[in-house]
Amino acid sequence: VSRRALAEKILNEYDYKVSQQYIQLIEHPEGNEKAPATVSFKLLRYLTEALGSDVYELFNSPEILTRKALSLIHI
Repeated sequence: VSRRALAEKILNEYDYKVSQQYIQLIEHPEGNEKAPATVSFKLLRYLTEALGSDVYELFNSPEILTRKALSLIHI
């Protein structure tokens, strides 16, 4: 799915505005001073729902967050 389509889907389905450029920075933060140091859990939730995946698939690394840690977070 294109960044544009993803940004539009998140806006239309969740009324949450995110730019294509911001999605690109999340995808490829390496060496970019403008890349965010953190991403809101709300945006992560919208991204994963819009893509039909979960945070583990999105980042391809189960070490990022443990399921126990996720269960402690209230969104």
